[in-house]
Amino acid sequence: MLKKTFATILFLLLCNTIYAQESQKITLKEFIEQVKEKNESIKKADSVNVMINDLLIENHGDYKIDPKNISRMEILVIEPEKNTAGVKPSIIISTKIK
Repeated sequence: MLKKTFATILFLLLCNTIYAQESQKITLKEFIEQVKEKNESIKKADSVNVMINDLLIENHGDYKIDPKNISRMEILVIEPEKNTAGVKPSIIISTKIK
């Protein structure tokens, strides 16, 4: 009986931990909006390229990210040359591997 109770408590703690971790995730689109609010160089950009761990993410609304797992983030903005269209800024993110 004691083993079963301990196993049940352990299972509930594990589920609670997983749920808590899941609730921290937001869509990449929401994260980009937060970054744009805080960074003047990309604030007015219509869209941005996003790479996470060397993978280009195209559908920002479909991808979820936990901001606490970001180990490094770089924002790359290259000024366009004469007679060229505006450049799309890039956000490069590295995450912690668990």
